[in-house]
Amino acid sequence: MFGKYVIVSLISVYFAFIGITEGANLDCAQMQALAAQYFPAEYQTDMICIAQKESSWNPTATNPSSSATGLWQDLASHCGELCKCTGKTDLMNPDVNAECAAAILKAQGLNAWTTWSSGLCKGWNTCMASSTTSSSSASSSSSSSSSSSSSSLSGSGSVSGSGGVSGSGSGSSGSGSGSGSGSGSVTEFEFISKQ
Repeated sequence: MFGKYVIVSLISVYFAFIGITEGANLDCAQMQALAAQYFPAEYQTDMICIAQKESSWNPTATNPSSSATGLWQDLASHCGELCKCTGKTDLMNPDVNAECAAAILKAQGLNAWTTWSSGLCKGWNTCMASSTTSSSSASSSSSSSSSSSSSSLSGSGSVSGSGGVSGSGSGSSGSGSGSGSGSGSVTEFEFISKQ
């Protein structure tokens, strides 16, 4: 029994470290960051929607009638099978849950989630992926604005043949302005078409 409290305490410390309090739902920006880190661009918005419908973006959500746990309500039975986890407690970690959801997506497709197969994400536009790329084109552009502030951001990026990503953008808010650029890598994710 003492070991359980130690594990729960460690998880609470981890969530506090990354800015998540126990039982607190993630916000759109946090979900966009998770989706960008773990899912191919063409699935990010869909996976953000699935997590919202499955758990209301609550990393500690559990289903009382199954072992479904965390943001994407991954089943604990996938731990050790498809996912690098040991059980429900691990699946309450947003990164572990996202990594597991990516493995499930790769193995089973979007229809692994009944929220997807039942059409609950059709027309979703509440929280879109922070950047999107088209699989038919080597370049993409995106823009976003926030209705709660007067800031706007626009940018463009391109994907090179070697798998690197580069982009630049500029933004302004009020009378200030700025610009920046960044680079990263593309994770190879050739597995399924959208279902």
